[in-house]
Amino acid sequence: MTLMGGMEGIVILVVAPVLVFFAGLLYWALYVQPRAERSTAGKTAVSLWQQSGLGQLQGANFRLYQIVPDAKLSVAQYHIQDETGSSIANYVSHSTKSATLEHNADTATVFIQWSSFGGSAFAGKIGGTSNDSMLIRSEARVWAEIFRVKKFPVREYRCAYAGSDYQIRAPGLSATGTGTINLRGAAVGGFRRPAISQRNIFLALRTDLPQELAVCLCAVALLK
Repeated sequence: MTLMGGMEGIVILVVAPVLVFFAGLLYWALYVQPRAERSTAGKTAVSLWQQSGLGQLQGANFRLYQIVPDAKLSVAQYHIQDETGSSIANYVSHSTKSATLEHNADTATVFIQWSSFGGSAFAGKIGGTSNDSMLIRSEARVWAEIFRVKKFPVREYRCAYAGSDYQIRAPGLSATGTGTINLRGAAVGGFRRPAISQRNIFLALRTDLPQELAVCLCAVALLK
C-alpha cells in the first residue's frame, strides 16, 4: 500500500502540471487570443494606425489594411479589411499547398508550389512561369506570381504583378518586427503583427497601388 501510494503521488505530481499547462493553453487559444484579435472591431482609422505600429507612414499617401482571422476554429479563414473596417477580400487556406482568395466578386486559387516535396503537383498545369513559385490566378487570368528569393535568416520574396517586380522582406525572427515592400528601391509598403498573442497583420500600402495587388500582398504577408 505504501509503495502504491507513493507511485500514485509521483504520478499526480507529474501529470497535474501538464494538465494545468494544457488547460491554460486551451483557455488562451479559445478565449484570450480571439478576444485580442477582435479588439480592433469598431475602432477608428486613427486608432488602427496607432495600434498597427506603422504610424510613420500615416498621411504619406499610404492606406492601412488589416488581415483579421475568422472567429471560427474549423477553418483557417482571414478577412482583409481597409482602414474603415470594410471587407475587401477573403482568404481561405485549404492546406499548405493551396488557398482561395475572393476579391471583387472574383475568385482566385493560390497555388503554393514550393511547399511540395518531390516537385509541385501543379507543374505545367496552372500557367505560371516557374514550378517553384506561389501563383495566384482565377480561371481567366494570372493575378500575381510570387518567388522565394531567400529563406534564411530572413525570408525575402519577389512579387511579379502587371510587369513590375515588388521586393518583400519579412520581419525576421521578431514576431512583431516590421516587414518591408519595395519597388525599384523605393518603399511602397510595410507590414507587421501588433502583438505576439494576435494573428492579425497590418499592412500600410501606397494609395496608388491597385487594390488587387494589395490583396495579393496580403496573401504574401500570411506566408509562414
